[in-house]
Amino acid sequence: PLCSLIESAVAATSTDHPEESVHNVLSAETRVLDSFFKLCYWSSKGSEKRTATDALVFRLRAPLAVVTAVQIRPFEAHFQRGSPIYAPQTVRFGFGTEEECASEDAGGWNWASDRFPMDQTNELQTFHLPRGALAVGGYLRVELAGRTQRQEIDDLYYVCLSHVKVVGVGVDGVPKGTLVDPLGEAL
Repeated sequence: PLCSLIESAVAATSTDHPEESVHNVLSAETRVLDSFFKLCYWSSKGSEKRTATDALVFRLRAPLAVVTAVQIRPFEAHFQRGSPIYAPQTVRFGFGTEEECASEDAGGWNWASDRFPMDQTNELQTFHLPRGALAVGGYLRVELAGRTQRQEIDDLYYVCLSHVKVVGVGVDGVPKGTLVDPLGEAL
């Protein structure tokens, strides 16, 4: 059966404040919790450029999986005037090893999607991958290109996400460390 394939959050290329960690997007919670230090979103650092790019890296539950979709919910800042939504302009997904997914060079990933436009809405958006993408290596990179919202307090552009989910199925019978890449390295 299809399920969420994310095992853990590994890294973000930037984070505005430690409490706005990439680990927060694993929860489906979409609001700021009781205290400021219990946030349920990830935030990039601010940028003067609308074209800024950030990426999040996740470890999958299996080193080999068939991924049918990635779901993302942008963050709506109800505590800011006008309740702005901090969605990126586009998203792209890549699969590979942890080292490959840490690279900005999509040519080094085992598989990379086309760019998908992201709606500027506070909804879980589903990005269907063609024919079910084969995720080899156990890691996913979510690339967030372009920014749409400036924060009023500092006039910088940010991107913030509430939730990320990977829909698919792990391929059973492939223990971690037994897959080998073309150079002979264990995956």
